[in-house]
Amino acid sequence: MLSYKRKLELNLLRSKNRIHNIKDILPAADDYYFAGSGRGVMEGIIDALGLTPSDKLLIPAMVPEGLISPLRRKKIRTGCYKSSAHMSVDLEDLENCLKNGDNIKGVVIIHFFGYPQDTPAILKICRKYDVLLLEDCAQALGSKDRDGNVLGTLGDVAFYSLPKSIPVPDGALAIFNHGLQHKPLKYRRSPFHWPAVACHLMFLYLKKWELKMTPSLLYKLVNNGSKLLYAGYYQCLRWTAKPTRITRTSLHIASAFDHRRYLEQRRANAQYFYKHIDQNKYRLSQPDYHPSYILTGIPITSKNRDLITSALKNNGIETLSYVKRWFLLHHHNNDKNENGTNNRSEPINENNANSSPELLRERKNANETTFYHSHYLVPVSENITNSQMQFLVETMNRLSF
Repeated sequence: MLSYKRKLELNLLRSKNRIHNIKDILPAADDYYFAGSGRGVMEGIIDALGLTPSDKLLIPAMVPEGLISPLRRKKIRTGCYKSSAHMSVDLEDLENCLKNGDNIKGVVIIHFFGYPQDTPAILKICRKYDVLLLEDCAQALGSKDRDGNVLGTLGDVAFYSLPKSIPVPDGALAIFNHGLQHKPLKYRRSPFHWPAVACHLMFLYLKKWELKMTPSLLYKLVNNGSKLLYAGYYQCLRWTAKPTRITRTSLHIASAFDHRRYLEQRRANAQYFYKHIDQNKYRLSQPDYHPSYILTGIPITSKNRDLITSALKNNGIETLSYVKRWFLLHHHNNDKNENGTNNRSEPINENNANSSPELLRERKNANETTFYHSHYLVPVSENITNSQMQFLVETMNRLSF
């Protein structure tokens, strides 16, 4: 099965040679902190910056649960800015939000799938209104912009989630740039941290075997087992006090993991895909690719998403859609509603009886909504060889729908 998923080779656990350094593919920084999880490092950042419930952060309208959950736990107010059809920040709307907002302390941008946002332009707007720029690089480990800047270099704060890119059971990183003054991260202990790590470690090892299988009854059994392990990991992660320290196991794996091969193979797979895929048949959300981008997957949008992804899975190609554990937020351009009370950006769920028809209509007209309901990611993992990538592209080009 060709997949976006990570797998853990036992030689990474057994290796005594620590020849690689995760910091080699991160921004050069002296002020950084490792933590156990992305949501944990985000809670640590909130505390380190001294944010309070009276403060507000602007975030995208399409956000992962791992970002919105820490903000909710810390009771930080949020507002959202709009994105383009390519999921890039709408600069005009962002400036309008900053101009009309109150007590906004920072702007959070997400480098979706490893494609860079226009960080210099966004930073210029943030400086104009004296707010911080926080870069969510969870999906962008090792990725750079066209000028060669490692993503996470230009903003005031950057944070990464290592398990989204490399086969470690836990691990996240916060970086503070430009000499930003802040409190140190305060780590906590939690009885749920190690169960989360254990479940994720077994999940990663099981993936080693699952990815070798073709669709069959045995594959379904192994796949269901891995889903149960991941569900256990995710639930323990939610119960874990935050932030915790990263485990030595993850640091050991990261030091044995070949980061150079990771970068080279993902780059080669993405380049091959962009060069050979039939763009008359497939609508790539990001039509252009630059070799400095290190991607978690290549986003495609289609009204026939379910039909296409089902056909690909039947051919041994597993795709991903950011739907589960992701939220669409209602866009508020102003901080006060008609009653004069403070608005928040709240998740909208079509199955939620409390969601008004007006909110649902607005959501259906948003670029984020269209993307949310029609996108899927083609895998470009370092586990996919050149010949397998050729098979993937040829299979997609042959499909009729």
